Amino acid sequence: MSSSNSLATPTHPSVIFMPSVAIVKLNHDNFLLWKAHLVPYFRGQYLFGYIDGSIPKPSKIIFVTHPETYVVSECPNPAYSQWIRQDNLILSTLMTSMSKPILA
Repeated sequence: MSSSNSLATPTHPSVIFMPSVAIVKLNHDNFLLWKAHLVPYFRGQYLFGYIDGSIPKPSKIIFVTHPETYVVSECPNPAYSQWIRQDNLILSTLMTSMSKPILA
């Protein structure tokens, strides 16, 4: 495998199990340190776009045209459920990296 392949940005990132990555839990006094730990992790996993909004939430429904009949039907969008799953894993990771007073 060439090094250029390992640097390519995936078009549809897979659901990645994210353990508690923050060594420091966010409190009222350490935002910059907390951010310095988490931002590189999310960027390295190609997930920062979920946080900054550059990976938008896909539509719940897609329209599919059947080739034989040319009938258009609505179908659930698999990209939507993938996006929701990934977004919830990111939210869970963020929440586990916060102190109880911040969560409240």
